[in-house]
Amino acid sequence: MKKVGVILISLFISVYLNSHLVFAEQNSPEKFPKPYVTTQDVLFTLLLPEMDKIINVNYDKTKQHWNIDRVLNVKYDSEKLKGWYEIDFSIQVFDNLVKDIYHYDYMTIKVGIKNEEGKTDNKIELVNYKKK
Repeated sequence: MKKVGVILISLFISVYLNSHLVFAEQNSPEKFPKPYVTTQDVLFTLLLPEMDKIINVNYDKTKQHWNIDRVLNVKYDSEKLKGWYEIDFSIQVFDNLVKDIYHYDYMTIKVGIKNEEGKTDNKIELVNYKKK
């Protein structure tokens, strides 16, 4: 009898709790404002001109086709980097754009936020570039 009572109470509680659950609303692309922009899009827009120069210098070309694959790491250490952010990227570099042949390079850049006087600097410096 105790087992039946425990089972009935458990069943009642589980049915009662499940009926009062609130389901999260699924975010669909239609719910985002047009145009939809992420912080990654803003970051890439700011860094693309300098990164394009760096990649073209590394390939001795005036125009090398490439894409940012992803941001691998973002570091900020106020003591060591003195107001700089260090960002690691994986870059997709196209060897043959028509045949879609590409490889991945890795780039580390420093982005200056403030200079010695605390004013914004926004300098970009290459730390490391690895060709694969």
